[in-house]
Amino acid sequence: MVCGTDVSAIPAVGPSSNFPAPLFPPPTPAKTSSKTIWLVVGAILVIVAIPVLAIVAAIAVPTIISKQISANEAAAVQSLQKLNHALTVYHDTYQHGYPTDLALLGPRASGEPNEFGAALVDSSQTLPEQSGYRFSYDARALDVAGHATAFVLYVDPVSNFQGERHFYLDQTGIIRVSKRVAGSESPPLGPEDSQDKPQ
Repeated sequence: MVCGTDVSAIPAVGPSSNFPAPLFPPPTPAKTSSKTIWLVVGAILVIVAIPVLAIVAAIAVPTIISKQISANEAAAVQSLQKLNHALTVYHDTYQHGYPTDLALLGPRASGEPNEFGAALVDSSQTLPEQSGYRFSYDARALDVAGHATAFVLYVDPVSNFQGERHFYLDQTGIIRVSKRVAGSESPPLGPEDSQDKPQ
């Protein structure tokens, strides 16, 4: 450049000039796809939903278990009341003590009811396990003829999630209840535990 040359005559460098483009142009920002956005939103929803679901479960699950326990206990009491009546009828009808097994209170496969199938209760009520409860029957105090003059029936929950109370019945006809294994010294079942109690 010669001194004194008009500066305005020098061509300007810029986008409109013919000057060569830079070797490393600035990178253009990457476009965010809609799939990525949905993945992020989904991840956020999962993170938020897990604690909410945990809180709902902590509230709902104990309530559901409590209702199931109440239903199981009511069913156990109802079965006990029917078995109590059936055992008394069996004893008075056949005049040779109590049955050696609860199954004898149920119906026979065929033929008229007798001491080997009295048809006093439904067969489902002679099962060893009913509605989350285990029924343990034992005929006792055999007389000289070998007839049982007494019996005990323990009714215990299969697990703590199936029931909380334990029941006991013997030849006195009194159903007893306890928070632990019930026995002859346990308090009698109260009227509030009747099978007609609203659930």
